[in-house]
Amino acid sequence: MGHGIGLNVYDPPILRAGNDTELLPGMVLNVEPPYYEVGFGGLQVEDLIVITETGAEMVTRTERGLRRV
Repeated sequence: MGHGIGLNVYDPPILRAGNDTELLPGMVLNVEPPYYEVGFGGLQVEDLIVITETGAEMVTRTERGLRRV
């Protein structure tokens, strides 16, 4: 589902089912739920968030939704 952002590509914590790592203020996380379709391929939409004292703040500022070109 995602991972921490630091010096490496996939820093802890690794966001996945069963991981009970406490998320602490100041942590920066990349949330990237995968989507795969047999015979088509896959994609991951990534959002960067920072954990704050009151919850989480979205850093990614891209437009939401699908665009037809």
